[in-house]
Amino acid sequence: MLKKVISKGNANIVACVYEKKEHKISASLLDEDAVKIVNKIKYFGGDAFIVGGAVRDLILGKKPKDFDIVTSMTPSQLKSHFRNVRIIGHRFKLAHFYFQNNKIIEVATFRALESKSNVNIYGSIEEDAYRRDFTINALYYDPGSQKIYDYVGGYEDLIENKRLVEIIDREKIFKEDPVRIIRGIKYSIKDGLSIGRELRAKMEEDAAMIEDVSTSRLFEELIKILQSGQSLEILKELQKVGILNYILPKISYDIKIGNPVLTANLKYFDTVISNFPVTRNKIIELGAYSMIAHVYNKINVRSRENRDVIKRDLFTTLKVIFRHFNIPNKNLEGIVKLLMDRTSVLLDNDSNVRKTDGKH
Repeated sequence: MLKKVISKGNANIVACVYEKKEHKISASLLDEDAVKIVNKIKYFGGDAFIVGGAVRDLILGKKPKDFDIVTSMTPSQLKSHFRNVRIIGHRFKLAHFYFQNNKIIEVATFRALESKSNVNIYGSIEEDAYRRDFTINALYYDPGSQKIYDYVGGYEDLIENKRLVEIIDREKIFKEDPVRIIRGIKYSIKDGLSIGRELRAKMEEDAAMIEDVSTSRLFEELIKILQSGQSLEILKELQKVGILNYILPKISYDIKIGNPVLTANLKYFDTVISNFPVTRNKIIELGAYSMIAHVYNKINVRSRENRDVIKRDLFTTLKVIFRHFNIPNKNLEGIVKLLMDRTSVLLDNDSNVRKTDGKH
């Protein structure tokens, strides 16, 4: 490990630099499009790194399902150099790079430590590191030099200490964004990280704030949980910290009492997700089906008229159960079909499954 000292005003910032012989990231796990973006940004005079969850997965020898990039270039600069870019966001703009098969790679600009007039301003990589939530998410990988840059001790927390450590002040981290509780739990399960007593207590204390989060953001977090292949364990931990009571109260209760059918359903679902290529839409349908199938284990359809009534009732009930997630009606209709037909989750899979969509 090398150490790089950067002078910032009256302070020195120390960056730990890990080379390939230490982190052993395999080039075969990298996304070609992500690498091309990084290389082209450098060609046009900017700095760019793969960051966040992708770096965690790469270090742990896993194939990342998503690649996020951070750069010194502003969104407008990126748009001037690349044709396949759209700018999104209001308070803090991001660049989305579009590729075939609905593939999107998100590129953000380094964030400054301070913001003005409730609008984030751009900064340096060092500032950006201290704006992230947990140390394990503040690792920057340069695929060109094959070096990892670590400003907050995230590499040791991930590999040696195996613990989840917050960067943002503990009194602010979840109040600023309650979704960080869900993400923290997900990281701890996926990467085998312990959560300290004080941090966990703060998660429990701030859990009720999740009710103020938009349904669109919670929907994306639900998909990531279902894509993880460890949804059962993640949901169990979310129940323990109390957050599941606010977003999925029925599922929270069944997990608390150890409902054996729910446990078996989710175990089977996680096995399918971990071993078969499944589309995003089917993940949503099968995951939600696995969570609530045990509630409707005695559906009795005797006539066409009765069938239509049951379909309407099931659809309405599912809307209520998953009200915090705003699941699209098409997916809810798919869940209703599974509940009524009791079709095998494997035989009912999409015929147009993309093998590259093993998702997350």
